[in-house]
Amino acid sequence: MSILLDAFKLKPMAALKFLRAKGMATSFHWYDMWQEAHDKAFTVAKAMDADVLQDIRSMVDKAVAEGITFQQFKRELTPRLQARGWWGKKEMVDPSTGKTIEVQLGSPARLKTIFQTNMNTSYAAGHWRRQAAHAKRRPYLQFQAVLDSRTRPEHRALDGKVFPIEDTFWKTHYPPLGYNCRCSVVSLSKYDIDESNTPVEKSGANLVERTVVVGRGDDIRDAHVTGYKTTNAEGQPVTVWTDPGFDYNPGRKDWEPDLTKYDSDIAKAYRQMQRKQSIKR
Repeated sequence: MSILLDAFKLKPMAALKFLRAKGMATSFHWYDMWQEAHDKAFTVAKAMDADVLQDIRSMVDKAVAEGITFQQFKRELTPRLQARGWWGKKEMVDPSTGKTIEVQLGSPARLKTIFQTNMNTSYAAGHWRRQAAHAKRRPYLQFQAVLDSRTRPEHRALDGKVFPIEDTFWKTHYPPLGYNCRCSVVSLSKYDIDESNTPVEKSGANLVERTVVVGRGDDIRDAHVTGYKTTNAEGQPVTVWTDPGFDYNPGRKDWEPDLTKYDSDIAKAYRQMQRKQSIKR
């Protein structure tokens, strides 16, 4: 589990606020909703039924609120999705091409990706907002990677690097930087910097962009990703690219969903969920 989760021993109200402010939207491909759009709406690729999407969202909310493990998340959600028929491989019509294709719906691997991505993004948003609120006292942020055998070499190259909180670097490289990213960020005071003699960097021209292709088959498209040019521990040049769709900071904006932009059944489900949650609080 990401060390982002370990940083929150108390009830993660900031993370919950971020998650519960989202509306819901159906999407067929994972790239149908891009970057900041995920701050506005909760979506799961190919969860085209509002009840399925609501089941998944409710379990993600429970995971953030109660800190349950992935095993519990999977154990409770799997039979609900199976009962609705959202499990295994099925044939569906791709709305972008009109062709019938075989797709993967629910599976243990998909549930793990859904769990980790939503947990990490929600906690990252809450973490950023707390750091921004205390920026005057702790104006620097330090990137921290988990230094084990599973760490991506590019993410390892960012470990320990410090930038001012207002630096553009944090607009694109605030973790998670991709699926299953376990990196995190800690805030530092000027005293921390001086005491450890840690250099403070500025991203400037070292932030670069490129275009990559996402999708497959008849439905491919261009996507922009952002990289940071730096050097690794051995002094070799390396560019740390975010995964497509991850070069944004999920906590930088406070979103409230515009329910007029969603299907009526999804908007109704969202309002019902908000009422239930307000009663619990």
